[in-house]
Parts: sequence; C-alpha cells; structure tokens
Amino acid sequence: MCTNNLTVLAMGCAVIAVAKYSENVEMCRLTEQVVFSDPYRVSQYNRWTSPYLDEDAEAVRQDDELKLEVAELKSM
Repeated sequence: MCTNNLTVLAMGCAVIAVAKYSENVEMCRLTEQVVFSDPYRVSQYNRWTSPYLDEDAEAVRQDDELKLEVAELKSM
C-alpha cells in the first residue's frame, strides 16, 4: 500500500491482515466504506428520507468532532 498517511497505512495493513485471514478483501473494503466513510461525506450510496432528514444528514457531514471519533475507531 503506497501512502504517506500513517493512519491510512495502518488501516490498510490491518485490512490486508484480516483479508488474508478471511480471504475476502472486497467484503472488508465494502464494510470499511459503509461503516467508516460513506455516512460522513456525500456518497452515491447514501440514502435518507428527503427532505425530512436533509438537515440531519448535513449535520453528520459537517460534524468534525464526530469524524475524528470515527477516524479513531477506524484506526483500531
């Protein structure tokens, strides 16, 4: 994995280790995307009841403290 970001590198190594054990690299990648990435950014895969939850979805995307907490969980 080529990166200068140690957190990304560490997570990448962890995913590779888990994937070797489970032999399902794609499932590991998708799980990481769905749990740790997509909910906190605009993504083509995000769905919510619009317009009723538009403000809530935007609040999640703008919450930097939440993103830091999620990044910490992702790095474990």
